[in-house]
Amino acid sequence: MISRYDANVTSGIIHTIKENAITEVVMGLHHKAHFADSFFGAKTENLLKATNQMILVYKSIQPLSTIKRLIVAVPAKAEFEAGFVKWYDRVKNISKQIGATVSFFADPDTLEQLKILARRNKFGVETKFEVLDDWDDFLMLTREVGDNDLFVVISSRKTAISYNPAMEKLPLQLSKYFAPNSFIVLYPDQFGEEDKNTSFMV
Repeated sequence: MISRYDANVTSGIIHTIKENAITEVVMGLHHKAHFADSFFGAKTENLLKATNQMILVYKSIQPLSTIKRLIVAVPAKAEFEAGFVKWYDRVKNISKQIGATVSFFADPDTLEQLKILARRNKFGVETKFEVLDDWDDFLMLTREVGDNDLFVVISSRKTAISYNPAMEKLPLQLSKYFAPNSFIVLYPDQFGEEDKNTSFMV
């Protein structure tokens, strides 16, 4: 447990990340206090702008121990991000720890790179690969995500190579169509420092 005083919450998190060489930040999805609040909240949005670390925003509907399957939506060109291998390892580690299967949905080129990782890093969990031709078809996944599934969305910062303008609709889509589901929105890191593994939960 780390305690500190700072000008505001976001500033405190940023300084803690720098001082402790944090490489991953896990945050709960904030609860909107006012109608004008954004879906992710100002703290998360400011953190994404001010850092390059991997950030996971988690909304829990049910205990992780009851999850039977991870459905992972991956944008095109995600394989060119520096943090590609790191987030893949984290997703597969989660599935291994809770004994859940994994289904990746991505465009054909990205699926090929995911298959290469799957052959290289054998986690001993059942893995499937399904085509998601276009990020604009994101809502087709409403037919896939059901009870006891954890929906994992690999998103992207606006400056990253895998960013797609359709991601601007993600908050509305998640709040409207995936409200009954547990989900993680994962922003890959921009450094790809595979030799470090320090997580920070907010």
